[in-house]
Amino acid sequence: MIMGNTLYFCVNDHTRKDYEAKGMESFSYTTKKRRVFVRKYYAVPEDIIEEQDELVKWGTLAIDAATNA
Repeated sequence: MIMGNTLYFCVNDHTRKDYEAKGMESFSYTTKKRRVFVRKYYAVPEDIIEEQDELVKWGTLAIDAATNA
């Protein structure tokens, strides 16, 4: 998913830790009453986006997370 200038991948309990270890945050949006965090999608780290092999690896894990949710 792309929102603004940010690429988000689907995560699961196993892959979420990799995103958090790199300091990435989950997708979020603001309503009139509060900020909502969608922990199913996390921003892809910039260093992963720049490295083709890693991007394919993380993308494959994201597809697995999405299809096995």
